[in-house]
Amino acid sequence: LMREGTSTRSAAQVAEAAGGMGGALGISVGSDQTTIALDVLGEFTADAVALVADVATQPALPASELTRVRDNLLRQLTVTRSTPDTLAAERFAATLYPNHPYGRILPTDAQLEAYTLAAVKEAS
Repeated sequence: LMREGTSTRSAAQVAEAAGGMGGALGISVGSDQTTIALDVLGEFTADAVALVADVATQPALPASELTRVRDNLLRQLTVTRSTPDTLAAERFAATLYPNHPYGRILPTDAQLEAYTLAAVKEAS
């Protein structure tokens, strides 16, 4: 939901600002960290830092987008789980870290479906 705008910019404005600097905003979440990245031309460094700071510290987290974002994640998860490399990585992690969060590299469908806006805000 962090891509869906901030308290000062709409999602379209965030995308346009990043694009205007020759880049695209990237947000990824891992088991230990969340990364917000923006690769831009050097002349736009200060503006890029301001945009990343805005997204990181003032996400709008609009309730109207939660269902769409969650449904997209569920579709992506289904596709991801169908690839051999993901299946191997899941089994490897489960073997290496049994009964531990590191042993689960992807959320379950039930976990994604249980996300509420309150839980998202609490985690952000």
